Amino acid sequence: MKMHLGARVPNEGARKIARSIARDFGGDLDRAAARMRTSATFLQRMIDGTMEPGFATGNLLARLCGVRAGDFNRPAEAGWFDGDAARMAA
Repeated sequence: MKMHLGARVPNEGARKIARSIARDFGGDLDRAAARMRTSATFLQRMIDGTMEPGFATGNLLARLCGVRAGDFNRPAEAGWFDGDAARMAA
């Protein structure tokens, strides 16, 4: 299952997860889900901004993607794949 990205990034947590999946798994949610010990559907819903991870999944995502719990409550700092360049330009 390929990752689907909406036109607008819903939050910083979704942006970080999507960047990690694109970089490490070529956008393949099934491979990412197996590594992250969750389902591809749950990953997609986190990327859509409709779900947030629980404690166990959140800890794993923190190690694998650098996502923190507060990232899901913050607006996205940049576009899906803008990276750190947008922050450095400011």
